Parts: sequence; structure tokens; C-alpha cells
Amino acid sequence: MRLISPGALWWLLLAAPIIILYLLKLKRTRQVVSSTLLWRRAIHEMQANVPFRKLRRNLLLVLQLAALALIVLALARPAITSHALARGSTMIVVDATASMAAHDEGNGSQTRLERAKQLVGEMLSGVGGPTRAALIEAGATPKLVCPLSSDRSRLTAALDEINQTDEAGDLREAVLLAAEVAKAQQGSEVVVISDGGSVGSPIDAKPVRVRYLRVGQRANNVGIVAMNTRALPGGRQELFASVANFSDSEKSLEAELRINSVLVDVRSIRLGSRLDEAPARAAQGNGPPDNERISSRRSLIFDSLPPDGGVAELKLDIDDDLAADNVAFAIIKRSRRPSIGVAASNRFVWQALASDPDIEPHRVDASQDPDLGRYDVVIAEGDQVARVLKGDRPVLCINPAEVPGLWAAEKSTSAPSAAGSISADASHPVNNFINYAAVNFDQRKVLKAAAWLKQIVSDSDGGLIWAGEDNGRRTVLLGFDLAKTDLPVRMEFPILIANSIAWLSQASAGAHSADGQDVSVRTGQPFTLQSAGSRITIQRPDSTRVQCEVRDGVASFENTDRVGTYIAKETGATLRASLLSGLESDTRPRDFLSSTGGQIDNSVETYKSDRETWTWVLYGAMMVLVIEWLVYLRRALRAF
Repeated sequence: MRLISPGALWWLLLAAPIIILYLLKLKRTRQVVSSTLLWRRAIHEMQANVPFRKLRRNLLLVLQLAALALIVLALARPAITSHALARGSTMIVVDATASMAAHDEGNGSQTRLERAKQLVGEMLSGVGGPTRAALIEAGATPKLVCPLSSDRSRLTAALDEINQTDEAGDLREAVLLAAEVAKAQQGSEVVVISDGGSVGSPIDAKPVRVRYLRVGQRANNVGIVAMNTRALPGGRQELFASVANFSDSEKSLEAELRINSVLVDVRSIRLGSRLDEAPARAAQGNGPPDNERISSRRSLIFDSLPPDGGVAELKLDIDDDLAADNVAFAIIKRSRRPSIGVAASNRFVWQALASDPDIEPHRVDASQDPDLGRYDVVIAEGDQVARVLKGDRPVLCINPAEVPGLWAAEKSTSAPSAAGSISADASHPVNNFINYAAVNFDQRKVLKAAAWLKQIVSDSDGGLIWAGEDNGRRTVLLGFDLAKTDLPVRMEFPILIANSIAWLSQASAGAHSADGQDVSVRTGQPFTLQSAGSRITIQRPDSTRVQCEVRDGVASFENTDRVGTYIAKETGATLRASLLSGLESDTRPRDFLSSTGGQIDNSVETYKSDRETWTWVLYGAMMVLVIEWLVYLRRALRAF
């Protein structure tokens, strides 16, 4: 505690007159009495009023001196110095990006975000009346968690809503948002609580005052900062990854590569300290020989990738302060072109296949070629369909003959179909980028298909196109004669054939196909899903589930704030999110923030504010005066 106006303590000299009043000798009239037996008390008081004698213990004197002391102390404006906010409006920016998950506070028992929230909690203890605060979370996208408020409980509840993320973010955007809110408030300021590692460009928050409170104690982290696949000549692919050491000491570790959850490679890595980076030491002229230098970065290349694609997971076997960048994912695309067996002579089908350079079509005769298993997908038309279905390959069936148990013409009737009456399931991959509204049919069959075949295109008379999966084999059924419709001469037809082959070939590649079912993004990036329902359930890496609304057959999911696997329960589609950010992996606490007006130095040790307590001291003085008056009144009544 300190005194804002210590000069007011001179008023304590008023204690002297009060004491003198108790030392004054009273002038009494002398009277002659026959005995002093009844006057002993008066004689005793006369002795007490003799000047320069020691004062007797007097409760009234003590209470009066105490009241004076408290009044003078209130005039001196005592204040408690703490992290509590001073009067005015303060915008508090809390960094919740990936680097704030580093465990280096409290001797490793506390994350940086936990320490930041602890500091904010201390600040909010001073909120109330003219003291207001707002909370802003700095993540991939800055978010105003709580607007300006003097309600401490509301601010505390909003603080609890700030959770750790594995996202890379730019602290500058959050500070700009805080500055915009602060500009409308007179005498306001912005307080940034961060490790300083999420500033991509200098901060410009003029004319608002910005104060920086640093959290974080050390740099002890190794992370995967880049990972991707790339094509090589000859149709091969390789996986590239970059691992960097941001620690102050040399690190040795192992990198494990899994493809489709199977361990395929292990590499031993030795990384130099960031303080001993070879280029920097060489520039100073005191670096070791080239053959002895150890770089703090290492590139890894894996070229034994499966031709059918899959999901690659690279994991670092190391114990450091930040776990989010010790694992990364990449999608390996199919490196070989799907082989398509075509048991059809329709020229429109062959024209559509010829327009797709990513496939290898082969003409086959289902009655003469018993080994159809070497093809990824088989396309059959008319009577050839029944023979193809005897195998186990995914099949695109075009205007098939009746197959008992699978489909049959309903009552052997035909029905016309007019343009504009066609509806399609936009969520199914076969219908991607296709509009059937202007397609015309002269005549078509009305088929009744098995229950596992779902209508994905239909009109008022029934289904036109079906798709489904039975016992692990996928099937797409075009239930009409291509010669009886204008669909083959439209631009949608090659897209329909390509979409069908892509969806069917996923089944031949296995559960880990990278074509459409698996997606890899960086944390904080949204991704889209197709669904026929109104909602889709996403299981997050921590096993919690969230609901995502579907609009026009497409759901957009933006809450990819954690590293790991996200699973769409209805469709089975999976998303892998990785950090892959050198800015976040570099966990060095920065002592200042760069701004357009110069450096904003760390003030966590000097950030203090004074909460004046003179009102409480004055209340105490009034209570003492009340007690003094009651004591005096009691004595007066007793003497009476």
C-alpha cells in the first residue's frame, strides 16, 4: 500500500491540542468541608488535572486520537498497488494461439494461457463502477468474448470461455480490434497478454495506448513446421517434411512415419541449438568446420509411398513444452491412374472416358474375359451388366437388363419425363457440379431397385440414377437408355462419368483412400462436407461431438482449432488438422512487440495500478467517532 497524498499526514499534529485539552488544569472554587470521605473522587480528579503529570488511561482520548489518525489517513489517499485495473476502460487481449499451450510456467506445471488467465483474474478484481473492461480472444480469428462491462461476474464467466487452441494466429488483428473498441472510450488503453510469438507484422493501434504483459519463461521446443507430398517423374510421389529445433540446446530424437496407421519408417534426427545456427556462427567467423556444424533444421524425404494413396502421419518422439507440433498429417493421392474395364460400345461413354486423362480405359467383353478383378472399376451396359456383377469390382451400370434381387422394370411400363421436373441429391459426390434441370427424356424405364441402392436423381415417376454399397462393393446405376435422352450431348455427362468413377474407385482403394473421403488442412482452416441431412455430427480429436448445419446439401465446419482427426459420423469422411507453423513452434518469449511507433516493451513486472481505499478508511473513522460518542454518553448518564 502507498499514500497518494502523503503531505496530508501533517494534520496528525492536531493530536497535540487534543492531548493538551486532557492536560489542562481545571479552575475549581475552594470549599471548606468537615470531612473528605464523600469527596475522594473529586480529589482524585484534581490530581489527574495537574499539568505535566503522566496521563491516566482514558478510553475517550484513545478513541479521539484513533479517529483523528483515520481521518488524516483518508486525506492522504491510501491506495493498494496490484494488477487490478485502474479507473477507466481497458481492452484486455488474451493470446490463445498454439504457442500459449507451452508448459513452462509454474516450473512446468502451468501453461502460458493458464498464467495469462491468472493475470486477467487479478485485473478483474478491480472492476466495478467507473472501472470497465472488455475481453478479446486472439486466435486464428480475433473474437470479442465480452464487450465493455463493469460486471465482474460476467467478465469472469467470459474469461472461462477462453480455451486453448492449436491454431496459428496474428496478434496484430486482435490488437486492431481492441483499438477500434477503445477509440470510442475516453482515457482507455489496450493490454496484451501474450508470449509475443504471434505477431506477423508490426502493430498499429494509434492513438490508443498499448501495454504488453509477457508470459513464458523459456524456449524448449522441437516441431514439424512443413509437410506435404509432391509428384515425381514416372508417376511416383514423395513425402517432404521439415523439422526445426527452437530450443537453446541440441536435441536428438526419432521421427516415425505411419501410412494408413501402419509404421513404415523411423528416422533418427540430431538438431543443433537455435543459438548455434550454422549461418550465424559462420558470419561471425567463429563457427566450427562445415563437417562439424549441426543445423537446427532438418529436411526429411520419404519416397516409399503406396501407389493407391492414403493418410501419412509423421510423429516426433520427444518430450518438449509444446505437443501440438509433434505430429502432422498429409494426404497421399493415388499415384497410378485407375484402370477402367469398359464392357460397353456406346460412343458417348467412350468420348467421356477419352476426355479424362487421369484414367486408363480398357475395352473388355464380360463373356470372354473372366478376370475382371484386375480393373479398379468396371463399366457395363445392357446385357453385359449381369455378367459383370458376378465379380467383386465396383460397377457403373448403364441401362441394365433386369437382375433378380437388384432391379427390375416395374410392371414393364414406360413413362415420359419432362425437363425441369428432375431433382437430385446435391450431397452425393456423383452429383458434384452437375445440374439436371434442363435434361430431357423421351422414354425411360420405371425401375424398382434393391433397398441398398438409394435414389440420387429422380423425377415425379421415380428414380433415374441410384448409388449404393453392398458387401463392400459400390454400384452406380443409370436406369435409362442413353439414346433416349439428351444427357450424353450435354457438358454434364463427362462430369457424371468422372464423378462416378472417382466415387467407385474409392472402394477399390480401400478404407484409407485419399480421394474425397480424407482431407488435410492446417488448424483454423474450415472445410466443407456434403450431406443429405439437415445436420451433420463431427467428432473432434478430444472425442467431443458438435453439430454442423447443412445448407443446400453442403456443411461448412470451421471449428478446427485442435490438432488431430475429425470424423463426420454420418458420411464417414475424415479431416486431419496439423499446426505446421514455424511462428507458433518458435516458443521463445518475446520481450517486446513490434509496432509502427516503436517497440512495446514487456511490463508484466511494472504493470501496476492503484486502487484507492480512503473511503473505507473514512468509514472506519466514522465508526470510531460513533463508539467515542456512545462511551461519552454512557459516562455522562452514569454521572447524572
